[in-house]
Parts: sequence; C-alpha cells; structure tokens
Amino acid sequence: MSFKRYFLSTFPIFLIISPALSLLYNSTDDVISLDNSTFYSTILGSQFAWNVEFYNSWCGHCINFAPTYKKVATDTKGWQGAVGVAAIDCSEAKNQPICTHYGVQGFPTLRLIPPGALPEELGVNYFSIDQTEIETIIIDYLTNLTIINRAPKGCPYLLPLRHMENIWQSAKENHKHLALIFEEEEAYLGRQVMLDFSLNPNILVHRMDVQSTKKFGINTFPSMYIFQPHGLQQIAKGFTDRVSFVKALTALVSSGKIDNPHLLPSPHSEHAEQNAPQMQQGIVQEMVGKKNGKEKYLVFMQDLESALTYCLRQEVAIHQDIGGESLKALQHFVRILAKFFPGREEVSRFLRKLSSWLDSVQDITSYHWSHQMETLQTVDSFLPENIHWVSCQGSQTYFRGYPCGMWTLFHTITVNSYLYGKDSAKFLYRDVLTAVAGYMKHFFGCSYCSKHFTQMAATMDSDVTSPKEVVLWLWRSHNKVNKRLHGDASEDPMHPKVLFPPKSACPKCYNTLGTQEAQFDEEAVLGYLLELYGADHIVSIPDGEEGIPDSIGERRDMDWWQKMQRSKDLEKLQQIRQQKQERRERLLAKVPRLHSTKIILPAIGSVSQTDMSLCAVYYVMCVSIIIALYYHFFYKKKCKSRKHSNGIFIVK
Repeated sequence: MSFKRYFLSTFPIFLIISPALSLLYNSTDDVISLDNSTFYSTILGSQFAWNVEFYNSWCGHCINFAPTYKKVATDTKGWQGAVGVAAIDCSEAKNQPICTHYGVQGFPTLRLIPPGALPEELGVNYFSIDQTEIETIIIDYLTNLTIINRAPKGCPYLLPLRHMENIWQSAKENHKHLALIFEEEEAYLGRQVMLDFSLNPNILVHRMDVQSTKKFGINTFPSMYIFQPHGLQQIAKGFTDRVSFVKALTALVSSGKIDNPHLLPSPHSEHAEQNAPQMQQGIVQEMVGKKNGKEKYLVFMQDLESALTYCLRQEVAIHQDIGGESLKALQHFVRILAKFFPGREEVSRFLRKLSSWLDSVQDITSYHWSHQMETLQTVDSFLPENIHWVSCQGSQTYFRGYPCGMWTLFHTITVNSYLYGKDSAKFLYRDVLTAVAGYMKHFFGCSYCSKHFTQMAATMDSDVTSPKEVVLWLWRSHNKVNKRLHGDASEDPMHPKVLFPPKSACPKCYNTLGTQEAQFDEEAVLGYLLELYGADHIVSIPDGEEGIPDSIGERRDMDWWQKMQRSKDLEKLQQIRQQKQERRERLLAKVPRLHSTKIILPAIGSVSQTDMSLCAVYYVMCVSIIIALYYHFFYKKKCKSRKHSNGIFIVK
C-alpha cells in the first residue's frame, strides 16, 4: 500500500460505517444480530422475551464484553423458547433512531424486553460483565413474568410447586419422563435445568422447595428425582451442579435408562473457550504477515472530519434530552471546535453557526438537534456526511476508527489553541481541556472510557499550569491509556498500543539516560506534536488521489454538498416531468369540449321519410356543385386560347 499511515493508538477501537462488517457478532455466533430492518419485526410482538445488547462496535468495553455475551448466548441456547439473545450496533447511523428510542446513552447496555412488547414498552435496563450474573438476571426476569402471568409460551413454570400432584397439571401425552428438582426456593439450579430442557418435548421438569419435601424423606439439596412406576428414583446422585443434572437427563431421554453420570466438562462453552486462543492466534499471525508499518506519521483532514461528523451526527444525536450540565458541556465543546478546528472554511462556518444557535437554547431533544443540524446546512456552510478513515483505519472494521479520530481531533485542537493563543495575555489555556473533559464525561459512548478519562481529568487543574502543559497533559494522558490497554482485546494487533511517539519516528524525543517514566525529552516532544498536529501540516486528500486506503473502495460516499446537488438535479427532472404531465392534461381537457354536442343516431334499420328527403336534397346540391365547377374550369380554359394584341388574356 503506497500511502503513509499515521499511527495513533487510542481508546478501544473500531471502524464505523460498514454496515454488516462493523458488527462484533456474525452468523457463526449464537447472538442474533439485528439492525433497523429487523429489530422491530423481531422484537415487537414476539412470542418470547428478548435480552438485547445495545453496543458500539468501536467501543473497547464492548469489544471486551463481546466474548462474555457470546458465552451467554451459547449457554442459554436451549432457552430460546423463553428468551432470545440479540444485539444491535448503535454506531451504525441507520440504527441510531432505535437506540435513541430505547434511551441508550452508554455502551454496552443490556435490556430485557417482554414477550408481545409494544413500541412504548422499553423493558428493563441493566448491565453486568459477569456471565453468571447476566443469566441470573434473565432467570429472575422470566420468573417475574411468570408471577404476573405474562411468561412466554415456551417458558416452563419457574415457580416451585407446593404439592406433588401439581406436576400432572402441565404434563402432556408426549412427555415420556417427569423429573423433579428439590432445592431452596430462591435457588437457580432448578430453573436453569428447566430452561435447558424447555424445548425438549419428551421430558417435563419441575422444581419443589425444601418445605414441601419433608414427607418424602428428602434431606439432600439440591437433588433430582425421576418418576418411576414404583415411585421416585434419584438420578445424578452425588452431584449438585447443572452440568451433571443436564447430562443425567440427556442420557435418560436418549436411552430411556437412568444413569448416574460422572462429572464432565460443560458442553456449553468450554470447547469454544479451548479453541478461541488458537483461532485468535491464527488471525493475528495472518494480519501480522500483512503488516506494512511506516515510520513517518501524518494527520489527515479526512480523519478529523470523519470524527467530527460521527461525533455530532450520531453520538450527540442519540441523547434524547440534553439540558443542564450536559448542555453546558456540549455548548463549551462546540464553541471550542468553532474556534480551533483547522478544517475547510465551509465546515468551520457551519460550526460557528451551530455554536451560535446552541448558545441560545435552554434545553434540546434528539429531534431538535438533528433537525437543526440539517437546517443549518447551506451551500457555503455544511458538515460532511461521509465517514472514511485514512491513518485511523484498523486492520479489522471494529479496530481504531472513531476513537483514534477523536484522539486526533483532541490533539489537533489543543495544539492549535496553543499556537494561536500562547502569546495572548487573555489566553485561557485550560479552556480546551475542560471542553474535551466535558464531552468525554457526558457524551462519549464508551462508558468505561468516559469514566477513566474523567478520573484522569480530576487533577487537571493542578497538573496544567502553563499553555504548553495543555498539549503535554493530553499527550501524557494518551500514553497512559495506551499503556493500560496494551494487550487488551480492543488492541489492533497491526497497531499495538505503545508509547507515542516511538523512537523510530522521533529519536530526539528520547533521553539517552533516565528511567522508564522519565525517558522522554518533553521539550522535544512538544516540538514534535506542534509540527504533527499544526494546521499547516494536516494533509488533505482529494477524491481519487493516491493514499486512500484500498478498503475504502472505488466508489466513495457522497458528502452533504454532493447529495444536495444530486437532490437538486432530481428535483429539476421532477419539475420537467410535472410540467409535461400538466401540459398533456390541459390538451386532453379540450377534447371533450369539441364534442360536447351529443348526436343521437337512429337505430340501425330505422329510416324515416325526412331522412330520405334530406338525402335527396344533399344529392342534388352535390351534383349541381360538380357541374358548376366543371363548367367554370372548361370555359376558363377556352377563353385562354384567345390572345389579346397587347399580350393580355381577356376573360368575358
């Protein structure tokens, strides 16, 4: 690849705008991937409940959480008659209205939606990073649905039975086996096993609590019994875990014989876990073989505008209501962008107009924000819609991208604020960092990223004591993030998170002596950052010029101006077609007026005397006219034969 990449490792990373490719889940996973075309048709009115993850494919915490969520989906695969496990990518513009409707602001977010849900039923919002806890929350939710008589049709009766005879009330003819699990009322093992076999038509599983078992002489909990003609017989004796219970019932259903199984590894997820490192290693080796790193780093305007576009058009727009502290943070951030963003004049003018409008409002909604964004678009003032990554492009679609673009944007505005205001006595040098910290706290989609950045910014006032410290503080913070996330699942193996700048790019930035913490010459680093992020050194790449990554493809998405021009052309064609249609209708409207007089013809075979008289008159008139014409032309020709002496024909 001939272009030079600018490497700037960042928060957990991604690449947005590649509709199906930006997903963290694919067809090989048990997680059902939804989008704007399938979400409502799948979720609303469903016969079973849904556990939906709202995520951003670029969010590092989402990337880290994805393996856990896949395990949840695999481990609960047998529960699909009661609950489905799905996910939707909120980083895709087409999915944004759905994520906004469900009030999603931080990522990842989990939401339980009841069966037969209506559009206004948003379900229960929660989040956990622990697989067991997530499954426990799902079971509690299904149990509560059972209590309120809204359980899915495929969900077993999860409450404990009080009387043994109640088990026969839900038994069907196809049930060859009836099983009982005796346990504490609040225990989860029985409910897990019941859900595991909810789709199996051959066996019915119920649970009974400890208080109902005294008359049976059962004193081991949990324990599982099967109904036999001669009474209850214990199976999986000596084991008290889900895997053993499931294996015992599976063996019973398949062979019809009671077996006391040995404890075996879980069939749900361990095989996948064993293969995962090998699969990931193979992917890493393949990508490393394609690696073609560059020593010189560049900042591209395309990355800055892409980050700005996604930030304002999607990440801010997803918030349903913006007011109070969050509105002040947004006003401050847009004001800083309008002042220090070193982009095209059309984009800068748009930011100034947006900032002016934003300062005049008290609170806004997602609709008002999106509507105003479009209202402010003009010929000489607009925000592009197309999003491409150049130096921030990752080796996979979910690596780097937007977080890299935002880090680049933050570094750029801090450097340019320093260059523009370092000699001014009125320069409020902390202003830019305050704006960045406010945006990260209230709007950045990755919740954990936002939390960690906010923690770093807590000491900003004491750490930043001069204009140059604005640039250096952000640089130090960025390196702290790189160090913390090195080796993380969100790290792009083609772009490992190392201290920046590396020695290969800036040898003079490193001290020959010193500890690991003091290995940088910060004055040299400052000079390097000013040159890299300064407005005069940002690279613009017009369409069609070399240096665009191959993966962008031959056809680049149109920006707002191109779309507006195309829209104007389509409107003009529509006007021309409308004018032609109106002209045609006017011509057709005249036809009935020419034949407005109705002529009533007599019936065929009915000829009156008057008709015969008229025909005779018409015949005589026609003959007379023909004779007159013949005489006229014959006489005129005869007269021409006589020639007057002066050369003039005389007609008498």
